[in-house]
Amino acid sequence: MHFDLPISIGWILLAVVLAGVSLVWSSLRLQAWLPLKNRVVLATLRGASLLALFLALLNPYFVKEDPDPEAFELVVLADASGSMETPDTERATNRAEVVTSMISFEEEENLFQGPLADYPVNPYLFQETILPWRLGGSYKPSGQSAPADSLLQVLKQSQDRGRSLGGVLLITDGHENSGSLLIEAARQFRDAAIPVSVVGVGENAPPGDVSIRFTDSQLEAEVGEVVMVNGKVLNAFNTEKTVTVQLFRGGEWLQDKVVTLNAGEERDVVFEDQAEYAGVRTYRLRVEPLVEDTNPASDVDFATMEIKKPDEYKILYLGSQLHWEFRFLKQALKDDARFQLDSFIRTGPKSYLQNRQEDDEPTPLTDVPQDSSYYFEYDAVIVDTRLTHLLSEEVLQALRNVVTRRGAGLLALGPMDKSPKLLTSMLPVKEAKAILYKDKRYLELEADPVFTGSKGGSLFQNPGPFLAENTPVYLGTNVSRGGRASATTKGRENPILVVQAFGAGSTAYLGTENTWRWRMESDKGLEQHGLFWRQLLFWLASGGKERLDMPLQGTVQSLDSQVDLDLKVRAQDFGAESEARVTATIEKPSGERADVLLNPSLTLPGKYEADFLASEPGEFHVRYSVEYGDGELLEHDAFFAVSPTGPELSDTSFKESLLRDVARLTGGIYTSYRDWRSISEIPVADHIPVVQRRVYWAHSWPYFLVLALFLLSEWYRRRVLGLK
Repeated sequence: MHFDLPISIGWILLAVVLAGVSLVWSSLRLQAWLPLKNRVVLATLRGASLLALFLALLNPYFVKEDPDPEAFELVVLADASGSMETPDTERATNRAEVVTSMISFEEEENLFQGPLADYPVNPYLFQETILPWRLGGSYKPSGQSAPADSLLQVLKQSQDRGRSLGGVLLITDGHENSGSLLIEAARQFRDAAIPVSVVGVGENAPPGDVSIRFTDSQLEAEVGEVVMVNGKVLNAFNTEKTVTVQLFRGGEWLQDKVVTLNAGEERDVVFEDQAEYAGVRTYRLRVEPLVEDTNPASDVDFATMEIKKPDEYKILYLGSQLHWEFRFLKQALKDDARFQLDSFIRTGPKSYLQNRQEDDEPTPLTDVPQDSSYYFEYDAVIVDTRLTHLLSEEVLQALRNVVTRRGAGLLALGPMDKSPKLLTSMLPVKEAKAILYKDKRYLELEADPVFTGSKGGSLFQNPGPFLAENTPVYLGTNVSRGGRASATTKGRENPILVVQAFGAGSTAYLGTENTWRWRMESDKGLEQHGLFWRQLLFWLASGGKERLDMPLQGTVQSLDSQVDLDLKVRAQDFGAESEARVTATIEKPSGERADVLLNPSLTLPGKYEADFLASEPGEFHVRYSVEYGDGELLEHDAFFAVSPTGPELSDTSFKESLLRDVARLTGGIYTSYRDWRSISEIPVADHIPVVQRRVYWAHSWPYFLVLALFLLSEWYRRRVLGLK
């Protein structure tokens, strides 16, 4: 302690002597009126007051040395890697929120306005490298963490700039998966005599997780079967958890089950579904995420199910009249157990006759069924175009949905001049010209895609199928870009049968209603008629090829890796499509959406390519939109999961012991994230120049408060004793 005397020491000593004599004399004066005990109390209080006054006259002070703020900088390194998303801090918030509360300039209480207010601070974020942290910056954890490389980068940067690095405040969970080891960087800071102080963010408790998985990820069924979908849910927490398990089919929610699991318990969950339509389905099992769950990607699992058609196909014939073509079509299918042919035929202005194969008698009705579910029973529909202008918009839309959603087939017969646009927009032929051939015209068939199974058979032998003379024929004059001729007149002059893919199914237009005449020609013609119709209806009813091939569907991707959105697109003629406009709308687990345009591949026709960076774990939803040149629009949904299985999130445990070692080795201090507001001083390097300043402790208000307390206590005591 030092003294800064305002007057000479002699005068101060003289004042002390006089004050002491005065104190003794005043005490002796009271011995006649007060007992000894009271006189001692009064003398002590007055003596303490005089002593405080004399100490103030001595003007004591001590010298405080602070690092010169003009001679160094203190670097703050805040962790912004993916592991900071781990929700293991107080109130189950993630580490990122804790760091944000420390370094956000918008926060009322932050490091820069609190514990570091008197330091020349230079703040940075770090992942695999350091990033300046400035007002208006965005803190979004992602990527891998390299705290050692970041510390060494700060050290080298200070040397290059010629500005002394006084110390570092490292805010992190201690996770390191890239670059050098943190302890090696700490040794270099120790050798440079620069302390690294640490604020540890995280808890030592093991991270918890509730996970779901399918028992079998590849299922099979036949149309109409009840499917059992089995999964297992595991509680890896050390406490009981109640979770909701959900089953989705594509984007459609099917069922929920609430399950209560003991710590460490794994339990089976079983759902039922109906295999209604043929094709491949994607199922998702999902656990509604818990706030404290540290691995959201394990909350979802995928399985695929291939639904096969049985060897039975239901065909519906919608006719404007009882036509010879229909009568002989029944004969062609009569002996083939695979086909069930139902009909709904107009018999008058307001009368129809419904005939189901399983019914003994036909049913008279006054109108065609308006309920769309009626048409969804069928695998293929044959429609007479003369009837279509009488169909309501609801029925036409139902026929469209049967093709685009169910994946059924639609065959149109007859003239096109009165057909509504809602129908013609589905067909490969938009307009047709009626013509009468005066001579017999033989047909040439294309094996692919309709008659592949009959290639080399009687359909392709001479004499082949023909157009009878003097019978009406409808030649397509406006064929869609995706239409593919499967039957033409000899020399491939005019298309008679045109097919295309449409939506999830396929459509076709047949320009003749006189194939029944083949049966009348010869035994071979009889065989050709049956083969033609059975092969055509089999192709329509069994569905065409999938128009879109989505390799991403049902996969599990790694966090922070580029996710391929690649899509294979087929045209309406089943060939590769390279002129469509393809976009993908991505919905992230956070609800944020992003649109990505896919570009045609330069090397593989029909392939469209794009990628994006998955910066958060969880379940992603992608809606692909494919717009063809003729205006047809296909939309399909794909679901996939992003798993924190990469090096950054494979182990998110808090490394407190490592961080304490770093602080101890370099001469810094270690503080938990819970106590960062109580930090009073950050150690800086000894070689930093200091600024000295005097601190007069007797000039502070607490000192004079104590003095006043002594004076008031004496005054109060004298009044109690009856003294002035």
